[in-house]
Amino acid sequence: MAEDPLKKLVRNFPENGPKLLLEHPFNVRDLLMLLREKRAEGIDFAAMTIERTHFVKPHFEHVALDLLFKAPFRVTSSGPPRNIFIYLLIEHQSKPERFFMLRLGDYLHESYQMQKKAWEKKHDSDAKFFLQPIIPIVLYTGERNWEKIEKLADVVEAGELFADVIPDFKPLFLNLRNTAEETLMREGGFFGKVLRLIKL
Repeated sequence: MAEDPLKKLVRNFPENGPKLLLEHPFNVRDLLMLLREKRAEGIDFAAMTIERTHFVKPHFEHVALDLLFKAPFRVTSSGPPRNIFIYLLIEHQSKPERFFMLRLGDYLHESYQMQKKAWEKKHDSDAKFFLQPIIPIVLYTGERNWEKIEKLADVVEAGELFADVIPDFKPLFLNLRNTAEETLMREGGFFGKVLRLIKL
């Protein structure tokens, strides 16, 4: 007999629970508050939607994402205020991964390609097309130490000599193991309280 999905969720909650809870946009907002992400102020979380969470490559290999969201974003930095869309790519990790940036880079590339392909289905020219920004976010809830996500240059032989030709980007990184309980309770809203329980 197949295991009850609810029992499976409860039994594996530290691993499966955060992803399930992050399907609610306001828990995503709480996560960004914990990360002290200033751009969160411009995101319309009430209008946030979940995008598809996997891609299929030409050789039929599935590229699985944890969560990809799309939301209106208010740009106020230069010129008159205007609205664009922004994507949030959230990856939940339960163990450190030395070459994680290779996989995350693949996810980012596929997410940008998805935008371009959607445009090309409806337009003959891409002259007026601009990609919408994607913020990669990593939530780490494992017990092993993972102080930082290593950059690609860190895992390339003599990477410091080739840093100018190695892709470089910095995801937002919340390490639950190193986040104080007081911070979770004070800054993380409802989702922070759930993360505190997982931490305990």
